[in-house]
Amino acid sequence: TDALLERLRATAAAAGVPLLLVHVPFFDWRPFRPLRDYCDRHAVPLVDPVATDPVQPAGLYFGRDLHFTAAGHQHLARLVVDWIEREGPRSLR
Repeated sequence: TDALLERLRATAAAAGVPLLLVHVPFFDWRPFRPLRDYCDRHAVPLVDPVATDPVQPAGLYFGRDLHFTAAGHQHLARLVVDWIEREGPRSLR
């Protein structure tokens, strides 16, 4: 995981593109600690809906097939927009 994320971070930096990572949890709504740890170690901003909502909001997934419903996509998009509005584009590296 680290090697792939490091390649992504280096590619974005070389292109002058800011990097914001977003955790898209499976239906079991658990933290992805390796991603959080990587972001903490490298000061990469992370939008993590599990950290925002420790209890999974209802209606985000179609049954147990791992795919978001329209409400799930909207929820995650709202968290990203909220982060950008709160932190501002200058927070992105």
